[in-house]
Amino acid sequence: MRPVDPRNASDAAPLPRAAKRPHGRLAKLRKRFVGLTMLAVVGVLVFVGLAVNVANSMATTSDLDHLLTLIYYSESNTTSSRTTTPYLDDDYDEDFDERDVDDWEELVDEGPKGFWERPLTQETSFATRWFSVRWAPGGSIAEVNLAHIASVSERDLPVYVAAATKAGPGFGWEGDFRYLVVRGQALSEAIFLDASDEVHAISTLALLTVAVVVVSAAAIFLLVWALSGWVVRPFAEADERQRRFVTDASHELKTPLATILTSLGILKMDVGENRWIEKADASAERMGELVDELVTLSRLDEEGEREKTTFDASAAVLDVAEGFKDVAEAKGHALMLHVAPELSYTGDAAGLRQIVSVLLDNAVKYTTPGGTISLTLERAKRKGLHLEATNPAEPMDADSLAHLFDRFWRPDSSRTRESGGFGIGLSIARELAESAGGTITVEQDPTGILRFDVTLP
Repeated sequence: MRPVDPRNASDAAPLPRAAKRPHGRLAKLRKRFVGLTMLAVVGVLVFVGLAVNVANSMATTSDLDHLLTLIYYSESNTTSSRTTTPYLDDDYDEDFDERDVDDWEELVDEGPKGFWERPLTQETSFATRWFSVRWAPGGSIAEVNLAHIASVSERDLPVYVAAATKAGPGFGWEGDFRYLVVRGQALSEAIFLDASDEVHAISTLALLTVAVVVVSAAAIFLLVWALSGWVVRPFAEADERQRRFVTDASHELKTPLATILTSLGILKMDVGENRWIEKADASAERMGELVDELVTLSRLDEEGEREKTTFDASAAVLDVAEGFKDVAEAKGHALMLHVAPELSYTGDAAGLRQIVSVLLDNAVKYTTPGGTISLTLERAKRKGLHLEATNPAEPMDADSLAHLFDRFWRPDSSRTRESGGFGIGLSIARELAESAGGTITVEQDPTGILRFDVTLP
């Protein structure tokens, strides 16, 4: 028994002669092309955006740390009571500790010069806003220098001292302030540098980067989508020619096949049963089945998503399965049905019937002698359906299972001749499942049980 297109594929009208737009497999190819292209483009844009922002943040932080270090050494030469031990990073020039610097202007062009560090000018001291605070081990504030800032008062100091004490020696952030904490024998010290302008610049660059990435991605998507039609067009034309050839060939073959079958029937009535007539009749029947299946595949490639209606899925599956019971029993197989009652489903009724027909036809052909075929239908995820068909079969390797849904593919050509299959039925089932937005998978356990799982949304 072969799977039959419920909409009578043999009587279908010829396909249109021009491929106006991609459809079916070509529509999926176009979407996949656009998706992969956008994934690559967005990935590059995000990487470049992150690299630029990280580099900018590192450069800005390096600038602020440089200024903090210069402020510390500038103050150390004007404050005789300082007893702190400097905490510096590994790249800083420790010779600063031995220099006699009495004025900020003498620090211009002094200190480390890295790739990220901006040059200091005579105006740097006027544009820099900072304050320093020293405290005893218990946390009590001993000395304060608020001469270089207006936005911080003495009542704000405990918050900054608490943050600096908690963080420990080194550089850090407290709000919009970059600070340097230095350990001391009697007193500890922290210098806070106002970095609000730098923080605002970093945030602005980040927002601009996000905006540029989003706008660029949208523009590139529109461009890629427009060009993808042009890219896919040669494939669409080739696919259309292939479908037209299959359809035209099938219609051309139907007339001689009908003539051959009619002639064989008349000949059988005249001469009686004859093994040569039986062979010719069987071959003609198989040829007709192949033509019908090719037309079905061609139509599925063209149509994509099929018409949806609300129907009783349980009744549809049982109706198809009942037709296979006698065939299965004739080959020595038991057919067990586990169908949940009255499952209402909105989808392609003809497609569901054909999937069940393909799976049961495949099971009847390839179940090991005396094996039991099981068909289960149940509700899956709200209004979806889960269809499972199992049967014992000869062991297949992973490569065979991976190609089981390929067109005209069979793991064993000798079994194909025995069973009469063409390697198209499972391809039709996959096309039907995917056109409905579902999936179909196959696996075989160590005991040889072959399991097909179909999920329809």
